[in-house]
Amino acid sequence: MTRCRKDLYFAALAGMALLMGTSLVAAGDFYVSPTGSGDRCSKRAPCALSAAQQAVRGAAANQSEDIHINLLSGTYQLKQPLVLVESATASDSGRNGHKIIWQAA
Repeated sequence: MTRCRKDLYFAALAGMALLMGTSLVAAGDFYVSPTGSGDRCSKRAPCALSAAQQAVRGAAANQSEDIHINLLSGTYQLKQPLVLVESATASDSGRNGHKIIWQAA
């Protein structure tokens, strides 16, 4: 694909996303907020810590890049500890040679 075609393709993709009311978030970017809800985990619609952990675990099964969980500012009130595990069914550190990175936004 030529550079001009690639640019046109990505411009069209961005336009479609705007028309559909979604944000373009890279597959490896998740956003969390103390007041987050739902399961989109996008910058426009951040989710809660537990929802992000479940979404990331699902994405890690076929992980092809590093995943970043961006913690937006605020105080996170937890009813129970956030437990990061490494097992055959859940990987909170990454798979396929890629990392899962929890970081401040």
